[in-house]
Amino acid sequence: MLIVDDLLRCDLDEAVAAAAEEMPDVVAALDLIVPRLEREKNISLLRRYYAMADAAIRTVFELPAIKGHSSVRLRMAQDLMRDEIPALLWFAPTPDGTGFTRVVVDRLRGHIANVP
Repeated sequence: MLIVDDLLRCDLDEAVAAAAEEMPDVVAALDLIVPRLEREKNISLLRRYYAMADAAIRTVFELPAIKGHSSVRLRMAQDLMRDEIPALLWFAPTPDGTGFTRVVVDRLRGHIANVP
């Protein structure tokens, strides 16, 4: 079972791969939605993006932790990420679900452990 500490210990590529394995359906959905959002602007597609982005954030930020990371700090970081959903799409390094997952994992590492 994947835990938050695993995402903090390994390098970013390994952490992204592990997180993507935890939520293959969300990654696959984002893989389809993100490129379409770049081409078409429609409210239905945007709603699906928000739902999948929120699912990705919830999945990563609600993993169990063993090092005693503050649940308040995790919750605050999760809320910040939810507020940033519109902008996160544009920070993804690749136009697919894995690129979005990389952004979420990277932000988790920055918010929780100050891992660059």
